[in-house]
Amino acid sequence: MNIKSPVVLRPHHLLCIKFFVGRGYSEEFTANMYKIIADLNESDSVKIAFSADALCAACPNFLGKTCKTQEKVCRYDKKTAELLQLDDGKTYSYKELKARLEEKIFSQNKFDDVCRDCEWANICHK
Repeated sequence: MNIKSPVVLRPHHLLCIKFFVGRGYSEEFTANMYKIIADLNESDSVKIAFSADALCAACPNFLGKTCKTQEKVCRYDKKTAELLQLDDGKTYSYKELKARLEEKIFSQNKFDDVCRDCEWANICHK
């Protein structure tokens, strides 16, 4: 049996994935996002990382080890992790994380508490 490794994600990227509509910073970024979503659906496991992850790798804002908007993404990660009660380095079921998103962020109208100043937030509100 082939067991897939967990997909490594920053906490706030769970929100980005939920609202992904096939657009992004670049064709490379969009293709990478599709691959990550397919990997998540296949493996159903996510390892939380408060640092660069699978999505960052294809992002034009990624500077090799950090993001050029590092303060902002760290703030998004901290708030998302706080709301979802996530621990750095811990692996979770993707299905469980999606349920937590619904229960602890969307049903409680906390989305703007996390992503208020995100350049992509308009997509998420459609």
